[in-house]
Amino acid sequence: MPQRGGPRAGPAPTRNDHGLSALPGPETGRKPKTTNAPTQTTRAARQDRLCHRVESLFSDCPKLPRVIDRRAAPSHGYRAVHVVVYPHGIPVEVQVRTRLQHEWAEAFERFADAVGRGVRYGEPPKYEMVYDQQNNTWITVPFRGEGAGLGSDTGTPAIHHLSELSDLIIRHEQERRLAPEATQTSQAEAEILANLRRLQRVFSNLADALNGRYGG
Repeated sequence: MPQRGGPRAGPAPTRNDHGLSALPGPETGRKPKTTNAPTQTTRAARQDRLCHRVESLFSDCPKLPRVIDRRAAPSHGYRAVHVVVYPHGIPVEVQVRTRLQHEWAEAFERFADAVGRGVRYGEPPKYEMVYDQQNNTWITVPFRGEGAGLGSDTGTPAIHHLSELSDLIIRHEQERRLAPEATQTSQAEAEILANLRRLQRVFSNLADALNGRYGG
């Protein structure tokens, strides 16, 4: 039976409700207003510095650290930098993310809890999300498509929503690098965060409903 998940989420996601229209730059023709304040170090640069710091801390281990940069080549929408270090020869993965990268990863983890953990690796979900117009809420039903993956044309619309948010985060962080003090850029980030956290709540409630139904 379909599982209901609150809180009531409102209309199904559309291209305009996840921040694309709020992003400064070519998407809307607006340019962020710059200020005379000193340019801040970009988050990507700070992320790189932290990764180098982790590498240096474990450079005397039996095996040298290995860096996996998923920013340029994301894994199913997931972007971050992982540093694998080897204290006492034991592999330990350190995940270094920006704030938005982390919130996206949290949303995707909760999405996987709701529809099937295999979606993290491009596998079809066990369940898909559909919007119940009569009861004004999201529900999950057994997956009826084939070959679904992040960005595919089948499966749950939430997959496409997360994929677009992942791309939006990259464009936003590029804009922030160009104008770190811009008010519009800060507003865009707040909107992205609000959408990610709304999705986290919806996915968590759907996962809780499934766990209650099937015992985890």
